Amino acid sequence: MKKTMISVLIVLLLVTTLMFTLTFTATAAEESVIDVITALANGTYSSSDTYLKYKVGNYFNSKVVSACSPHTSSNGCPDKTCIYGSVTINGTSYSGTQCMGFAYDIFRIIYGERYEVANIAATKIAWDGVTDPATWIKNTAQPGDYIRFGGHSAIVVGITSQYLKLYEANGYYAQYQTQPCRVTINANRTWNAVSDKISKYGGSLFIWRANINSSPPVNDLWLLSPPDGVLSMRTGATTSATKILDIPGDTYVTVTKYANDGKWDWGYVTYNGQSGWVCLYYATKHTAHSYGSWQTATAASCTATGSKTRTCACGAIDTQSIAALGHDYSPTFTVDKAATCTVAGSKSKHCTRCTATTSVTAIPATGHSYGSWKTVTAATCTSAGLKTCTCTCGAIDTQSIAALGHDYSPTFTVDKAATCTVAGSKSKHCTRCTATTSATSIPATGHSWLDWIITKQATYDSTGTKARSCAVLGCSAQESAVIAKLSLDGHSHKFGEWEIDVAATCTKSGSQKRTCSVCKSYETQGILALGHSFGEWITEKKGTCTEGGSQKRICDNCSEADVLNLPAQGHFFGGWVVKLQATTDADGMLERTCSNCSEVEAQTIPKLNSSSSVSNSSNDSIASTTTNNDIALMTTTSLSSESTTTSHLNRTTAPTQSCDDTDNGGDATLWIVLSSALGVSLAAALSALVIKKKK
Repeated sequence: MKKTMISVLIVLLLVTTLMFTLTFTATAAEESVIDVITALANGTYSSSDTYLKYKVGNYFNSKVVSACSPHTSSNGCPDKTCIYGSVTINGTSYSGTQCMGFAYDIFRIIYGERYEVANIAATKIAWDGVTDPATWIKNTAQPGDYIRFGGHSAIVVGITSQYLKLYEANGYYAQYQTQPCRVTINANRTWNAVSDKISKYGGSLFIWRANINSSPPVNDLWLLSPPDGVLSMRTGATTSATKILDIPGDTYVTVTKYANDGKWDWGYVTYNGQSGWVCLYYATKHTAHSYGSWQTATAASCTATGSKTRTCACGAIDTQSIAALGHDYSPTFTVDKAATCTVAGSKSKHCTRCTATTSVTAIPATGHSYGSWKTVTAATCTSAGLKTCTCTCGAIDTQSIAALGHDYSPTFTVDKAATCTVAGSKSKHCTRCTATTSATSIPATGHSWLDWIITKQATYDSTGTKARSCAVLGCSAQESAVIAKLSLDGHSHKFGEWEIDVAATCTKSGSQKRTCSVCKSYETQGILALGHSFGEWITEKKGTCTEGGSQKRICDNCSEADVLNLPAQGHFFGGWVVKLQATTDADGMLERTCSNCSEVEAQTIPKLNSSSSVSNSSNDSIASTTTNNDIALMTTTSLSSESTTTSHLNRTTAPTQSCDDTDNGGDATLWIVLSSALGVSLAAALSALVIKKKK
């Protein structure tokens, strides 16, 4: 009876142990959900959403979207411990952080990504008010449910009579989780612990369960056999959808989901990196394999089974194992590790097929075998040297070589050569190193002067200089001396040619000198000024009637200019011309013009007395007589000959005649002739009476 009870307990223990593993036992309906959860927990879930990879053991903040710090590092959590997740359920968006956000994301992956839906249709199952919440969870929850209890959210992995198994983040309560802030799937809670948690932390109790009516994605293999050799892939499950590409016939494709347009069945496939819908009317679902011959995939070894495969035309592979061969040991020994001078070796019998060995036997150490001594560091006069000898194994034996001591030369060596002014030194040197002894001073040699070189000749007026330098190589010493003036006793000058010292100019005298070739003294002599050598006169400004002009000539030697100012020329007037006849009421006007500058000079003709007469004869001449005290001015202008005669008359002797007196015409003519004769003699007197006016 005891043995039976023990057997039952062992079986129960094994069953309990299996429940702790990731491969939690589930019904066929739950199996696909468990597979997704397991893939997520192992980090092997294939999804385009690379953010959602919550691997067991990771800190759940490793995929954090927004930063938050609900926990401190005092309980082992990182400073930033936040998961933000969201899911749309029945058209409403739910989001949260930490355990809630984690559970929402997992719920979306299982029922959103897996079924390719964005809005998950789900039923919220609330606690029906029973007195035992843990029992309600045990009787209600299913794998894949989102459960909220005791202030905590998680995804249900499995339910047993003893445990609640959850996929969760931040199950940080000590009775459930030993690694706070991490993702886990191994937190198996007893139902008593679940009741305690709900009682201690309270909170709402409910379950979200997805309402998935369609089947999850499939992976069915189909062989395309279109009659025209190609089958079109389209953007939708209808012949009116846009064609993406053509797939050649006799091609196997995997259908991941199905659709029907009311007439044809369609399958969603991927080919050459493009995904779309193909009509399955010209396709055959692959259900039975037709395998070829077996091919060894992995050869069997002595201890491990091998494998062989055969392949179907659809690409499916059937695999079988090949039994292990067992070892085949050689009858002779093989040295596995050669013995060295200090370490024992080993030998054994090897399997002819693998690396397995048997009959392992030790090989004694051989001991060292040194070669000849070699000097590593030679000894010096003051330092010891080093010598070594090497064994065939590489071991090295080392010995020191005693210092040699100094070996001084019997003869002196000059250490510093003496110079002309500085003493040198000599000593006895060691033949092996730089050490010296018996240091002795070498006296300075003194300068070895070269011949004097005259640097400035002495003259009768000044001293000269001479210099000499030391002939010793490397010595730059120099000295100089003064050469006395030359003696002038009994000297007679020997002058050379005159040389211009200061050249004479047109206005200044110059000077010249000649020098004695013996004493270098000189005498000077003046040179008279040369005087100007002017060229021809050149008109610089031409004179006018009223302004003077100027002429200039230039000296050929010094370019000095000699200027001559010329007086104004004066006007060259023509004869007087009557511009306005005098009347008894108004003065008349005479004008004359300069022939050079066209200057016009005017003169007033006094108005006539009442006795004056003006007549016009048949020869178009005009006569006028002006009385002024005792002098009368008469001007006669011939319009035809343009000649004018002016006469000065004594008014007392001039006859008085009216222009209308025709009887005295002969007398008037005679009077004009007489007036002309007298005009020349009276010109001077007329000039004194004339009043000039220039325009």
